[in-house]
Formats: sequence, structure tokens, C-alpha cells
Amino acid sequence: MWNQAKVHQETQDNVIDLPEDEPKMVAALIRYLYLGVYDGETFDDSHPEHAVSVASQLKIKRSITYSGTYLRDFTYDFPHTCPERVCTNWVLCPHHACNVSCHSSCKAFICEYCCSVLLPGSPTQLLSHSKMYSIADKYDVVGLKELASKKFKLAYEVFWNEDVFPIAVDHVFSTTVPEDIGMRDIVIQTISKNMSVTHKAEMKMMVAKYNDLAIGIILSKAG
Repeated sequence: MWNQAKVHQETQDNVIDLPEDEPKMVAALIRYLYLGVYDGETFDDSHPEHAVSVASQLKIKRSITYSGTYLRDFTYDFPHTCPERVCTNWVLCPHHACNVSCHSSCKAFICEYCCSVLLPGSPTQLLSHSKMYSIADKYDVVGLKELASKKFKLAYEVFWNEDVFPIAVDHVFSTTVPEDIGMRDIVIQTISKNMSVTHKAEMKMMVAKYNDLAIGIILSKAG
């Protein structure tokens, strides 16, 4: 919490000193307060676009609609999960036929060649959104906190396998209390969907360091 006497004096002087906060985060906070804008891109020195498959924002490239091999149209029915028996809706796209490619074992399959979404910015935005969430919470800027959380969720779906991921996880769990589940739930659900990331040494350290993270993953998988 702010020191009330200090804030009162700074308000009279028309100056607010924020020595503990990063300049970029403060600049983004002020920009939001004055313009109501938060895009998260101001943190990166460059803005390359990363093409990735995200089930919630599919952009399907329908260049071919008929399979000469299987004599039927491609369905492009993504994300696709095969039934327990032989899949009858299996000619998904030119790159995947369930009975041949996966032996009818698809689970929320998305073809990376047919579906893509462009996310501007670099993987470093994972940590930036976490820091923005923290500073918005510190100064009780609810709208900015919600926006940072939404940006954070989309970035995690894209950059979960990047080196900065464990660093951002560490920041989330070290700067939020257990009752503030917004960011924590995003991290837990992302890891639960991509368990291969737990094989990395850095992520093993995070799971060992934060009991809430480990328990959250276990409960998520059990549910």
C-alpha cells in the first residue's frame, strides 16, 4: 500500500515518485490511465510476428477442398477429437487423415499447416504482462489488471515452450498471493495442457519451489 502522507505531499507538489517500479511499466500504466490503451507491445524492441496454432482463434487456410486419395471433401473440423471407435469424420485436411496418420487417436488435433494465428511481439512479453499485472494490482487499476491477464493468457498459449516461460512463472508466483488466482490459474492450466515442459530443469525448479504450483497441476490433471 502507498504511504498516505507521502502521497498527499507528492500530490500537493504535482509529483509522484515511483522509485520501486520499472520505467517501462510506469509508462504503460500512465498510458492506460490517460488513453485507456494497453497493447503490451511497448515492451519489445522489435515486433516480429509468431505464427502458431491457437484453437480459440483459428484462421483456416482452405486451399484444397477435395481429397483425390480418399474421394471426399476435407472437413477442416479443428480442433478434432476422434471417437472411441473408428473415426468416421477423419479426412481433416491435406496433411492429416485420422485412420492413417494417428490410427483414430486424435485429441483436440489442430493442423499447424492449415491453422495459424499471428501474435505480435516476442516471448519476453510473458514476463512483461506479469509485471504489468503486478503493478496494476499494486495501484488498484482493475481494468489494466484484467487486460494484462487476457494478454498474458494468449501469450502463454503461444510461448509456453520458450526459455522465458519459467522466469515468468517465477514472477507470477512470487508476486501474487494464493487468493489472487487470475495469473496463477493461467500458468497451471497451460502447464497441465503441455506437460512436456515439466521435463525442463528450469520448470522442475519452479514446481519444487512453489507448492501451490505443484498442487494446482496435480488437481488440474486429476479433474
